[in-house]
Amino acid sequence: MQKETFNEWPIDKKFGICRLSLLTLYREPVLGSGMTTQLLFGETYTVIGTSRLLDWLLVTGDLLVGSGWISVHQHEDISEVDYQRYKESDFKLTNSPVTRVKFRGDFLNLLAGSILHISSAELFEPNETLELSGEMRDFSSKANREELVQIAKGFVNAPFLSGGRSLFGLDLGAMVQLIFKFSGYIVPNYLSALIEFGEKRQIQDIQKGDVVVFSNDNKIPYHLGLYLGMGQLLDLKGRVIIRSFDPESEGGSRNNSRQNQVHEVINLMPA
Repeated sequence: MQKETFNEWPIDKKFGICRLSLLTLYREPVLGSGMTTQLLFGETYTVIGTSRLLDWLLVTGDLLVGSGWISVHQHEDISEVDYQRYKESDFKLTNSPVTRVKFRGDFLNLLAGSILHISSAELFEPNETLELSGEMRDFSSKANREELVQIAKGFVNAPFLSGGRSLFGLDLGAMVQLIFKFSGYIVPNYLSALIEFGEKRQIQDIQKGDVVVFSNDNKIPYHLGLYLGMGQLLDLKGRVIIRSFDPESEGGSRNNSRQNQVHEVINLMPA
């Protein structure tokens, strides 16, 4: 990100919530500078800086989503009290590819993984909120490994999009982060953070739902996939695919190519 001379931002507007179907966070306070990540409807964030002209805000998304710049015109501020209430209260996740919901008198299309706070803290009116065409699940309902694998298979054919974070375009970190979010767990959105977040496993101890990290010629982590069991790996190569993977061959390839070596296996499921 480029360096900015931050101006003061009103202290009572330090907290925000995404009230769009999708909110893009940019690398720099310039349109077209490239995405760092995206926020889905209902996800909260904090403002950590502004551009010199106060037309861009540098924000950090909650749920380990990441940071980036948003247009001030897309910022929806909430009070610190409401921000804390949103973070502490349970919520529902939309898990249909698109869910249509009535919001502020108009209909809005929400992407899978969007958050609905069905509580006294929500900005929805309850009788409007439930005008839905789609499915939801409670975030507090934690998936087991079998359920997580079934959720993961629903990502097949989602296209690659650098910085993307939806079934209509995502990158490797977002693929893993969203699968676990749909399953009721919070994990980081980036490869480097995922490596530090989880519990390391030996390759011979791999289980369904474990993340497989691959290294390049210099033994630097550069790629990952999600093990589905039965010799299958959820991978992202242009689009999300299921490919064969043999743990005993140290990377799922009989030729043991240095470009296809398992760097480590990570368990992200709580004990």
